[in-house]
Amino acid sequence: MKMRFATAALLTAGLLTMGISAEAQTTMSVGDMAIIGVNGDNPDEIYWVPLIDLQAGTQVYFTDSGWLGDNSGFRANEGAILFTASAAITAGTVQTFTSPPSGEYATANDANVGTNGVAISTGGDEVLAFQGTTASPTFLHAVDLEDSFDSDATSSTETAVPLGLTENTSAVAIASGSTDDNSEYTGIRSGTPAAIFAAINNSANWTANNSAIVLNSAPFTIGGGVNTPPAVTNRTQSTDIPTSADTITITADITDSDGTIASANVFASINGGGFSSTAMVLDSGDTYTVDLGPFANTDTVEYYIEATDDDTDTTSLGDAGNSFFLYVNDNRPAVGEVAITEIMFGPNTDAPYSQVDAEFVEVLNLTGTPKDISFFLVDDSNLRNVAAPAGTTIPANGYAVFANSASDYGTFPAWTTSSGAAPVVDFDFGLGGGGDSFVIKNDAGTEIDRVDYENDANGWPNVDDTGSSIILIGDASIVDNNVASNWAASGLNGTPGAANVADVTAPLATSTARVDANPTTASTVDFTVKFDEAVKNVDPTDFQLTTTGTVVGTVSTVVIVDPSTFTVTVNTISGSGDLGLEFTGAQDIVDFPNNAFLGATPTVNEAYTVNPSSVHDWKDLD
Repeated sequence: MKMRFATAALLTAGLLTMGISAEAQTTMSVGDMAIIGVNGDNPDEIYWVPLIDLQAGTQVYFTDSGWLGDNSGFRANEGAILFTASAAITAGTVQTFTSPPSGEYATANDANVGTNGVAISTGGDEVLAFQGTTASPTFLHAVDLEDSFDSDATSSTETAVPLGLTENTSAVAIASGSTDDNSEYTGIRSGTPAAIFAAINNSANWTANNSAIVLNSAPFTIGGGVNTPPAVTNRTQSTDIPTSADTITITADITDSDGTIASANVFASINGGGFSSTAMVLDSGDTYTVDLGPFANTDTVEYYIEATDDDTDTTSLGDAGNSFFLYVNDNRPAVGEVAITEIMFGPNTDAPYSQVDAEFVEVLNLTGTPKDISFFLVDDSNLRNVAAPAGTTIPANGYAVFANSASDYGTFPAWTTSSGAAPVVDFDFGLGGGGDSFVIKNDAGTEIDRVDYENDANGWPNVDDTGSSIILIGDASIVDNNVASNWAASGLNGTPGAANVADVTAPLATSTARVDANPTTASTVDFTVKFDEAVKNVDPTDFQLTTTGTVVGTVSTVVIVDPSTFTVTVNTISGSGDLGLEFTGAQDIVDFPNNAFLGATPTVNEAYTVNPSSVHDWKDLD
């Protein structure tokens, strides 16, 4: 759960409760009110509707604390808010709550529901409505955003069906997917309280989304069962990923409790143009059907369904701007046509590496045809879906780069479909340094490719926080990219948007050069040691002195200048003679793909002449 509501509001809630306790209020029963919308993305929102008239002073509690399966009470790890009507409310008038509590809504945390406050989890949650007290609640309605109610409340996002309620009759679980934390009732808004309450508790009449929904506050028309509008449910379409050769069949169940269906139409718009209607026909029972298309490649088709009964009451499933979509494309990649080929999950932001603090994943198009991944999803082991924008194309035999901070990659182009360019795609989640998953799905939710990597375990390379990526080695169209042995550590920074080449060459030291004046009488001197590539694990124990005469000293420090250049300091120098530097036989220097340095003497290997004035030619004293 998210923590956002200040518990300091408890005093306000307590005073408010005491102040109205003697006033009249409407005591409701199951079916007298219903929750009709919940947004878990900030700010949290709860929309509800009374199906009977309410007196001023009427109170209703709302909580995201789960109800225990043994009916002994709440799990009591969250909190509650208390609504108190400041005036009489007419049946059908939608009531709206937006966090934090204010006005008619006050924090009502206590030991029975919890003291952490109401905060709808972005991973799915529940909202329970009740009257009475937190110790002895009379439940009125419940909405579960996690596909189904649970047998018990063992976590902050679980609840059993509350006491006195029945799933699909007086409590509804939204079939939304574990990341769809925003849901709204979209069914009938006119009819008897019983008909409306029944429709609200049918999950087919709800729309869920991972992003916040603009909840509908339009009033309900509460009547005696006359002129109830039709109900449109169970919409399907024959394909979620059509090509220009496909005709799309759309079906829906359309019913009317007090009459007959006069007409049913699908209103469709192509590429943002005006909506035009096509009549649906009764196929069998209550099922109506219509064929749309075929459409041109790259067309975006928006549509909604509208039904009218013999009393001229009309119901829409969706509407302009809040509709269903078809994205027509002949170039979507299928399984085996794109592959994840590089993953950077441990950038090194420490100086002098100073990499951008951004992780990336490289994806290769294995075909000779550009592949459109518009609206494809990427996610990780926590199922945090992020969709690629319209127009995202991976060039033929080219790359796309997914980055969790794409704007930091100044050398990469922005979103583009230019031939040969690697589009950079933003995702808003981090990759685990110890291991994680990266999954690509098409816009129908079908998994296209995935890699479940680890770090330095079960054969996976050790690169976390080193500045190296892991790269797929071998032909990506042949090797299995979810097998550890097919991956290796890259060089520093990796190669996003470029071919992977396994580095199996040992690094070389190219020079050891004096930094200070020579000859020298100093007790401390520096050498600059250069390698032909970035290396790591360089420290004083990797070096030893070469000397002549009586000179002695100590290799004291190694300071990194850049990933391939190091300053080695020798101090406590005394005596006289030549002083040079060489590698020990036990050094452990490696490059970033972990190829071991073999310790060979560099081509340029300078030495200092130390204290030359103390070396006398005794023949001059004859």
